[in-house]
Amino acid sequence: MVGCLFLAIAPIAIGATDSSKVTPARVLADIALHGPSKVVQKLYEPGGRWSSVMAKIAEGRDDWLKVAVALRPGTDGGASEELNETIFLALGAAPEAVLDLLKQRKFATEFVCSSNIAVDYSVDESRRFIEERLKALERVTKPSLAEIRTQCEQGLRNGLKDLERVGADQ
Repeated sequence: MVGCLFLAIAPIAIGATDSSKVTPARVLADIALHGPSKVVQKLYEPGGRWSSVMAKIAEGRDDWLKVAVALRPGTDGGASEELNETIFLALGAAPEAVLDLLKQRKFATEFVCSSNIAVDYSVDESRRFIEERLKALERVTKPSLAEIRTQCEQGLRNGLKDLERVGADQ
């Protein structure tokens, strides 16, 4: 019974007032204790650490990609969009790892491999980001990822076409 009481009152370790470094282990421990929704809420609140966690995930390291997967069920709306965009960014650094997440349906290919990035960046920046991800996908040669790689490439190429239409309208 004491253990249950501790779980109920244990603060989320990665709160805005916590001055220590956010690590994947700390975020995952908080998710295990409090659930992904409460952790996302704490990270996303004003003064929270959502942006710094997203920046780490975007680097594409395996430990931070595990955090992304663990946070995913706790996201909705803007947080979901930002997490998908972050996985898109991670595609440049870790194409095989991200494709594997897409293959496992941890994230949706139609959101990660698209022109959704254009919401937060200029058309030129978005085009550059997409072209960089297409180049990163060229490095992926694992046969087990060939189908998802093709799907992602097609989504990104369609994203470039979308950007061309947006650019022509401006």
